[in-house]
Amino acid sequence: MQNFKLSDFKGALLAITSLLFWVTLLQPANAITLDIEMKGSFNLNDYVYFNYTIISEKSQQITHIPYIFCPVVPLPMQKRISVYLKKDTPYTGSYLLAKVTENLESQECRATLSIMEPVIQTVEKNFTIESVPAFSFEILTCRDTNCQDRTRVFNKDEIIFFDFDSSITDVLIIANLSKPGKQYTKINLPTTVLADQLGTYRLYATASKNGYKTVNTRIDFAVIERPEIHSASQCNTNNECEPGLGENYKTCPQDCHSGSKDNYCDGIRDGICDSDCLAEKDMDCRKKLPVPNMIWIVIGVGVIILLSLMYWKSKKGSASRGY
Repeated sequence: MQNFKLSDFKGALLAITSLLFWVTLLQPANAITLDIEMKGSFNLNDYVYFNYTIISEKSQQITHIPYIFCPVVPLPMQKRISVYLKKDTPYTGSYLLAKVTENLESQECRATLSIMEPVIQTVEKNFTIESVPAFSFEILTCRDTNCQDRTRVFNKDEIIFFDFDSSITDVLIIANLSKPGKQYTKINLPTTVLADQLGTYRLYATASKNGYKTVNTRIDFAVIERPEIHSASQCNTNNECEPGLGENYKTCPQDCHSGSKDNYCDGIRDGICDSDCLAEKDMDCRKKLPVPNMIWIVIGVGVIILLSLMYWKSKKGSASRGY
């Protein structure tokens, strides 16, 4: 057996390469040239689109698909377009996706032009959508000027402190307070308001700044009757709820906030399930009621049907033997 030499391998590789070259050269020309023309980025109020050109080295029918892929844009269905190309005559088209609005997020996208027939061929081009950036904005309702004690339930005749938290500075804020009875008052933030009416309040706010998306938000809060404090011995006002000393939400609201475990069911709708209440006494607890186990219901029905069938078959067998 002869040894395989490296020179033999190189000669074989050269022969194969030459063969492939001549096979490719002898094939009939069917080259199609694709080109996408578009901007590298689109800004607010721009229309996202691209123009494209297709050139064929011979006259032929082709099917192509122009498309744009964006990660957070509702995309239309792809549309196949068939056209007849004349030799070396450019065919031009365009594709429109959408208009850049404030609701459209900044993102990176990809424009594609694909030939599906008679050959498969694709060209791509990346671009960006530069929409206006967003910022976070939150309304705060508090019992103190520094908003260390945030709440959405206040006692009648208590001072309500309004403030806000924003991720950017120099924000223009327009706020309107809706009191019980649909009384609207324009207010500035931060500010204070006297809780002089019982019921549900609603604060609407619009925060805006040039170059950013506008934020619209609202917050609801309630004003209730001030609980009666019976005696100083039942409320030592030490910021600690002590039911063992007779403190609860009714006798000592300074220490025992709504929903506290204080052996007293206040039943206030404040988003907190009061553990001292039955579900029917506190609306916040009703969502925690157990749901019937449908599996056991289905099993029970199945057992009843099975027993009924067995009884029916036994009766039928008895009737047959009687004859």
